[in-house]
Order: sequence, then C-alpha cells, then structure tokens
Amino acid sequence: MLRRILISALVSLGALAALAMSLALIILYTEQGQKLALDFALPRLSRAAGIGIAIDRSSGAWPGELHLRGIKLSDKRGLWFEAKSLSLRWQPALAFAGNYVVDIVVIEGGHLLREPDTGPAAPPRTRHTHIALEIGRLIAKGFHIDEPLIGQALEG
Repeated sequence: MLRRILISALVSLGALAALAMSLALIILYTEQGQKLALDFALPRLSRAAGIGIAIDRSSGAWPGELHLRGIKLSDKRGLWFEAKSLSLRWQPALAFAGNYVVDIVVIEGGHLLREPDTGPAAPPRTRHTHIALEIGRLIAKGFHIDEPLIGQALEG
C-alpha cells in the first residue's frame, strides 16, 4: 500500500514538472507567451530602471535570441529614444554567475532624441554585486542622433 502511494506521488510530481516545463516552453516560444512575459516584466523593469519602456512586438527563440519591434524609452519629460527593431543573441546561462555575454546586438531605425532625464543620483548601496557585461558586436542601421546631444544632427 505504501509503495503504491509513493509511486502515485512520484508520477504526480513528474507530471507537474512536465506541465511546468511545457508552460515555460509555451511562454518562451510563442508570440502570445512572449507578450505575457513582456507584460509581466516590463512594468517591473521600468520601475527598477526609472524609465518608461514600451515594446510593440517580440519574437525569437527565447531566452537566447530576442527580436523586439517598436521600442520606446521615456522619462518624466517624454520620449527620448525609439527604434524600429532591436535584435540580440546572448548566453542566458552565464547570467546566473553575474556575467552577461551578448554575442550580437542589432538596432535598426534607432532615434536618440535627447539625453534622458535620470534625476538625482541614487545613494550608493552598501552591498556590492559584481556584474560583467560583454557585447561582442553592436550594429546600428539607420541610426539618428538629434542636434541637442552633439551640436549637430548625426545620421548613419
């Protein structure tokens, strides 16, 4: 009898684990799932960064490959950056060790309107965390920087 209960419990736990993995794959590999993930993450990321972040669409083989369309960054004064698309390929497994390795970032139709209003500097934290960011290649296609930032408009 006890053996039957243990086997039933193990089968149930295995089924729950398979269900959880299936749900994670649905979230990471479907447009609707990615939209749910972004709808959950963007407000939290916006609060943490102190800026408004809006993304129209996403695709790609998450989490290692992301394609975002209609990116807009704003602050209290309004929009300060927008891009038609941003694609990146990175190695998410390394992030657990605090190493963010991005193989390639491609920004298309980027437009930097002005310097963002970052507000007053935050007080220094007492806990120090080592975070490393490495970007292998950064490609900007059709990027435009407005005049107030560098004295004259730059397009390239």
